[in-house]
Amino acid sequence: MSTLADETVLSAAPDCVVRELADGGYLFYSPATDELHLVPRTGFYVFQLCNGVRSVQEIQQRFEDALDEGGDHVRLAVTTFLARLIERRLLVHP
Repeated sequence: MSTLADETVLSAAPDCVVRELADGGYLFYSPATDELHLVPRTGFYVFQLCNGVRSVQEIQQRFEDALDEGGDHVRLAVTTFLARLIERRLLVHP
């Protein structure tokens, strides 16, 4: 898994498909890898923050503000999640 720099800007892959599930989770599909991924509500929130304008640092800060909790463990969790979405070709950094 790669390390993301704080200034990296991310956006949804143009072919990424997202569907909300009845249980409140989300199903992500990447045609590039032909894989489905189950993502919890908090993960979808982070995904939505990746709008092609916000940096990784800004995404982390917004997530911390939404949780009303911060710290290295939260930042690491967000960075790890974002890196996994990039590996699965659900996010891109232009």
